[in-house]
Amino acid sequence: MLRSRNRRRTCLFWSGILASLVTVFLVVALKDALLASSFICSTDDIMNKHVKILCKGLAEQKKNHPPVGAISENKLCQELCGQDVSSQLACHTFHLNKPTVFTLNNGHKKVIKSVISTEDREEAVDEPDEASEVYWNKKSGEQYFPTREELQSMAITYASNFIGHNINKDSISKLMDVNNLYKTGTEIVDSYYAVEYLTPLTENAMRPFSLTWRERLWKGLDILRYIRKLETIYTEHIHLCDIKHSHFGWNKSGNVMFLDLDSVLPENALLKIMENTPSCSEDEDCSYFDCKGRCHLRTSKCELERVNTNLQVVCDKVFLGNTDSVISLYGLLVSYEGNEELSEALELCKTNKGMTVDGMLDVLIRASNHLLY
Repeated sequence: MLRSRNRRRTCLFWSGILASLVTVFLVVALKDALLASSFICSTDDIMNKHVKILCKGLAEQKKNHPPVGAISENKLCQELCGQDVSSQLACHTFHLNKPTVFTLNNGHKKVIKSVISTEDREEAVDEPDEASEVYWNKKSGEQYFPTREELQSMAITYASNFIGHNINKDSISKLMDVNNLYKTGTEIVDSYYAVEYLTPLTENAMRPFSLTWRERLWKGLDILRYIRKLETIYTEHIHLCDIKHSHFGWNKSGNVMFLDLDSVLPENALLKIMENTPSCSEDEDCSYFDCKGRCHLRTSKCELERVNTNLQVVCDKVFLGNTDSVISLYGLLVSYEGNEELSEALELCKTNKGMTVDGMLDVLIRASNHLLY
């Protein structure tokens, strides 16, 4: 009897040890998986896997190849490789198509992003030819990017020579105004680039909005007017193929911009992606993130048409908070303060391709004006 009890105790002891080891292993594996998927992030991870490696590589470049190493003297490099930089960093979650995204706050906020290296890309990317480069190297070896005025002058000269007569400067200016719709890069070092910090619609869409209902309506109006610009400012439609709460931001002037340019495609580029799909068996094979396509089942080829619109996705994902996963988000325009007309319009907007931006603008303006009475 005593021996049996001892065996039972020993068995329970080692079972507890084994269960503890398995639990620790699962927790570590889960943490690594969440970090790899950008569902969670860590400042230490950014420092150890990105900033320190970048700074070490640039230091070696400067030592072994002084002309090339001159790039380490640029402002962004000095900021990232300075002392106590870890206390100035704040990591960002949910950036599946970029190795890392974080905010650097050293008195002037900026967002640092990195691009996927050529070796790590799943598909080959054509290298740009010399004529397509829009920068040149200084004697120091540092890349110089032209100012807006210099780029405008280059565009006018090139276009005038191409078509054989002078181009209206206002036409080129209007074309370049497209840049005011998106957040653009300002500083570059290695595979990292800095962009202007914009105040996001929300820091975390899984938490309730801190904005008042009136402010939420105004933000919704800003986003709708932005979507309307995309339909009118360019010669072809611009498609936002990865729409999220966090991808809309406001600059210091109060203008809304789109934060993620990786998923912004003109009509021709989107249709080319669909055309280059070898074969399809379901509609999802012809879709590019939020830009949904349709598979022709007889030919197993993608039809060259997007079957939803920017407006539909904004209504569905941002205004209503719907997602394709089990994660529940807060919709910008979902509230007990909303009226029945708004609720019906949002449900119609997410499913009906015929709903127009102007139609939704009218609904939101009426809802906003209703608060004044």
